[in-house]
Amino acid sequence: MVYSIRIQRNAALANLDGLSSLKEAPGALIIHLNDALSDVNGLSNLTTVGAWLHIAANPALTNLDGLQGLVTVGSLGIINNATLGNLEGLSALQAAGNLFIEDNPLLVDCQGIVTLIDPKDDFEPGPGPGISNIPDIFGVASIQRNPGSCHSTNGILGEVPLLNINAGLNDAWMNLDTDGQGFLIISFPEIQQMFVAWFTYDTERPPEDVTALLGEPGHRWLTAQGVYEENIAQLEIYVTSGGVFDSPYPETVTEPDGEMTLEFSTCNAGTVMYNIASVDRQGVVPIERITLDNVPLCYLLNAGPE
Repeated sequence: MVYSIRIQRNAALANLDGLSSLKEAPGALIIHLNDALSDVNGLSNLTTVGAWLHIAANPALTNLDGLQGLVTVGSLGIINNATLGNLEGLSALQAAGNLFIEDNPLLVDCQGIVTLIDPKDDFEPGPGPGISNIPDIFGVASIQRNPGSCHSTNGILGEVPLLNINAGLNDAWMNLDTDGQGFLIISFPEIQQMFVAWFTYDTERPPEDVTALLGEPGHRWLTAQGVYEENIAQLEIYVTSGGVFDSPYPETVTEPDGEMTLEFSTCNAGTVMYNIASVDRQGVVPIERITLDNVPLCYLLNAGPE
């Protein structure tokens, strides 16, 4: 039995087809600095690497589809592969001692490792939870300096399609193009209702001589409430007026003023479609979370009971 394999600095090596019978590597498998290596399809029968599987600095490698049979690995490093675009070849991977996905400049699709990094314990009796608090990774999980959602564990989980609105969506959301504005979103699963507070501004700036005692006169705070089903919420917009800071008097007046539809595509992306009757203003606002802390909860609630 082969214990460890190092495939390194082979400038003309284009494939690994000669390793098609390899099923286990009890030690390490190092694939490093092979300028012409475009795929790892020759590893399609590999199921286990006992120590390190290190795939680094292979500039022509665009995917890892040849690792579709890999189930367990001691430690996995996917580092600095200049044209690697996805990790779909790792979709069967169930457990790892350590995980390093770093510095891959075109890696925009990391959905292949969702089962490995999610909050569910898919691989019994272990290895985890480790120091990264991921049940299927015993030790360190370092996912960083890759583009898009592949920059972190929660970023990857936040790209999983959302089937049902759930309490994991409760958070502060914003449109990155309109700094200083945003939405507080709260869902109530027991009654299938959603409440939204929209912090925004008037449709035009007030005159310079208009002043306010607290805050500034252009601020507007709208609220919305209504029912939801699956990943869509249908809400009515309300405007409240007449009150004074921290006082029950004078009594406020709350009146309906249009409709709002929220549709979530993932645990970290949605759209707000609005129609505000009083100003005859309609539009669509793309939103995402300010932070990703609640994404794992949303993922678990979206997945439903095991």
